Amino acid sequence: TSMVLPGISSSYSYIGSQNSAFCWHIEDDFLYSINYLHFGEPKFWYAIPASDQYKFEGLYEELFSEIAEMHGLRKRTSMIDSVLLLERNIS
Repeated sequence: TSMVLPGISSSYSYIGSQNSAFCWHIEDDFLYSINYLHFGEPKFWYAIPASDQYKFEGLYEELFSEIAEMHGLRKRTSMIDSVLLLERNIS
């Protein structure tokens, strides 16, 4: 019997609507992610380079200390304005 790991051995499908958003997170088991836009208006995708990982995690812990203590960035619970990232020199 093969083990089923949702999102790893089987795919996820997310359906968005106008003005929908997805929270900052680290992918399951630190694996890569592939996203495909089937139709609709272009989307904005943000990614933090590995060189800024610790700066981003520090900001996240500062803004969301209680969530960060319990789950870190593994749960999709928090939004951070991209302007704040630029202000903190996180590219």
